[in-house]
Amino acid sequence: MRALQFSGNLARYGATTLLGRVTPAAYSGALAPLRLVHIAAPPLPNPEWVRIRVRYGGICGSDLDTVRLEASPRLSALSSLPFVVGHENAGIIAEAGHESGFSAGERVVADPVLGCEPRGIDPPCPECARGDHALCRNFTRGTVSAGIGIGNCRDVGGSWGEYFVAHRSQVVRIPDNVSFESALLAEPLAVALHAVGEPAEASGQTALIIGAGTVGLCLVTALKAAGAGRVLISARHPYQARMAAALGADEVLRDNPAEVLKAVSAVTGGEFVRPVLEQALLRGGVKLVYDCVGSSDSLNLALDAVCGGGQLVLAGLAGRLAAVDWTTLWLDEVRLRGTFWSGLGDTARALGLMAAGLDLAPLLTHVYPLDAYRRAFGDLRQRARLGMIKAAFSLYPV
Repeated sequence: MRALQFSGNLARYGATTLLGRVTPAAYSGALAPLRLVHIAAPPLPNPEWVRIRVRYGGICGSDLDTVRLEASPRLSALSSLPFVVGHENAGIIAEAGHESGFSAGERVVADPVLGCEPRGIDPPCPECARGDHALCRNFTRGTVSAGIGIGNCRDVGGSWGEYFVAHRSQVVRIPDNVSFESALLAEPLAVALHAVGEPAEASGQTALIIGAGTVGLCLVTALKAAGAGRVLISARHPYQARMAAALGADEVLRDNPAEVLKAVSAVTGGEFVRPVLEQALLRGGVKLVYDCVGSSDSLNLALDAVCGGGQLVLAGLAGRLAAVDWTTLWLDEVRLRGTFWSGLGDTARALGLMAAGLDLAPLLTHVYPLDAYRRAFGDLRQRARLGMIKAAFSLYPV
């Protein structure tokens, strides 16, 4: 099969790190760790697994961090090289193990997380036992090689390849009235649902989303589904703003910290006070803030916008950030929560919302054949000019 595989070759890593300072094209160039290869399709680890033929493999920000060598080196301990990249997926079962409960030909999405159950670990760790399989303690143990999930585990493959394998506990059928294009967005929607948490926590609350990328836009839908009273979102580009409004955002704000805080003040009745030598400080803000950017600037804005006793959810894959002022965190007893992937059942919930009428296919704005990956990455560097929200690889025609 054809696949985009990330290797552990240190010479390639070093050369690409140096060349990347000259041109971003180096990260998908001839010397890069990422290469288009022809390899054998991964075998079923046991009869509880299925092999999925990929229809769409989404291009996520975390995947791009890997390609651009920007992922934290710490994550290398929770992966196994070489691996096929890609965790967002929608496809058809090509082969089903006789204990999987599925049949060849079924349309499915696979939750990427490789927790205790896919790894054959019984009894499961306490986190998996309570449904928090994204917090599994055993990502380096069990019947498959190390990896947090599909897309960074050597044995299972990823959605940037024609086939990958998944355990029966990961696989969710796509409802008949849901398209492949919408189903591809089930994973980012599941991430958003997980970030929101229990609906009771968001019900009736005013929420601010910083960043209108794919996860930020999915958060609009997730918060509305949880009964949030008012949802504000900051958007950098007009096409993002239009999509946020179409998905139900109550107020779409320009990506300008002063304007965002002014809008938050107007909605919540918060008051600005003037410190010495610093910008005005908002006293009173929103109860729920979701940072979907993960930069120093976005995190500082989030800390300024959240109210005392509120919750700040970091869903932007922030790494090592400099120049973040954490004063508000302790001064106002703000709860800080990070999220990455989804919890048990979130993918099924996402597809359930789609079956009930939610169509996220319009978020899939750009599709590329696998062998056009260099063009895809080049377009992603100019996504604002192209009006790009979600890009994906198309692995075979319908």
